[in-house]
Amino acid sequence: MLVTLCHFEIPGFSGGFIGPDLFFVLSGYLISGLLVKEYGHTAYDRSLRTKLSKQRKQRKRSTRGKVAIGQFYLRRARRILPASVFVLLCVNIYAHFNLNLLQTAQVKTDSWWSLFFGANIDFLRQATDYFAESNAASPVQHYWSLSVEEQFYFFWPLLFLTAVNFHNFTLGGKKFNWQQRLFGAFMVVGAASFVWMLIEFTRTPTTAYFSTFSRAWELALGGVLSLIPVEAVADKLGRLWLALRLVAVILMVGSIVIVSPTNFGYTLVIPALATGFLLLSGSLSQNDIVHKILSLKPFVALGEIG
Repeated sequence: MLVTLCHFEIPGFSGGFIGPDLFFVLSGYLISGLLVKEYGHTAYDRSLRTKLSKQRKQRKRSTRGKVAIGQFYLRRARRILPASVFVLLCVNIYAHFNLNLLQTAQVKTDSWWSLFFGANIDFLRQATDYFAESNAASPVQHYWSLSVEEQFYFFWPLLFLTAVNFHNFTLGGKKFNWQQRLFGAFMVVGAASFVWMLIEFTRTPTTAYFSTFSRAWELALGGVLSLIPVEAVADKLGRLWLALRLVAVILMVGSIVIVSPTNFGYTLVIPALATGFLLLSGSLSQNDIVHKILSLKPFVALGEIG
C-alpha cells in the first residue's frame, strides 16, 4: 500500500518506498522463526527418542535437530514462481506488440534477470536510479525487491545450518548452544551489512538501495528478534509495553515523512526497529489498541493479497 501510494505521488507518501524495508524485517522474522521451530522440534524429538532408547550413539546427537532444506526451497518456489512468471510473460507480450525493438530487447534482458531473481544485480549493473523521475523505468523494476527476497531464501537456510551445526564452537573457553550460535551469526551478518550500507550510501546511494548485502541487516534483524524470548522482555518492560507499542506505530507511520531518497541510508533504522518491536510484541498483545488497529479488515485484506 505504501509503495503504491508513493508511486502515484499521493501527497504525504513520498517516503512510501520504505514498504520493502518493513517487509524485509517481517520476512527475516518469519523465515527465521520457521527454521528455528523446525530445527527445535526435531531436536526435541531426537532427545526424547534418545531417552527412550538409551543408546550411547544416539545420546551424542540428542540436542541436534534438522531442517528439510529441500522442502523449504520447494515451498518458496510454489509460493513465488507462478505469479512472478505469469507477470513476466504478460509484460513481454505487451512489449512485443507496443514497444520498439530496442525497448523490447531491454525488457527481455531485464526479464531474464528477473526470472532467475537477479533483477537487483541487473539494475546495479545498469546504474539504475530508483528515484529518478523518468518514464523510461523498466516495467519489471519492481522485481528488485523480490530478487533480494529470493536470494535471502536461498542463502539464509545455509547460514542457519552452518551456525547450528558448528557444535564445537567456543569463545573464551565457553561453549554455546545452537540458539546462541544462531544469535551470534545473525548479529554478525546484520552488523556487517549495516556498516556496509552506511559506507555504500555515502559513496553510491544507488548501490546501497539495490544491493542485497545492504539490505541483509533488515532481514538479520528479523532473525535476531525471532530468537528473543518475548515473555522475558515483556516482564522487564512491564507497564511500558503498551506505550512502546504505540510509539512503534507512530514511528513506523512517521517514517513515511522522515525517510527520504537523500537520507534513507541513515534513517531506515527507525521503521525497521519499529516494525521489529511490533512483530516481537504482537504475540503477547492480542487485545490492546495496536492489535485492534492492525486487525482492521482493510489491513488484513491487504495482508492476504501480499
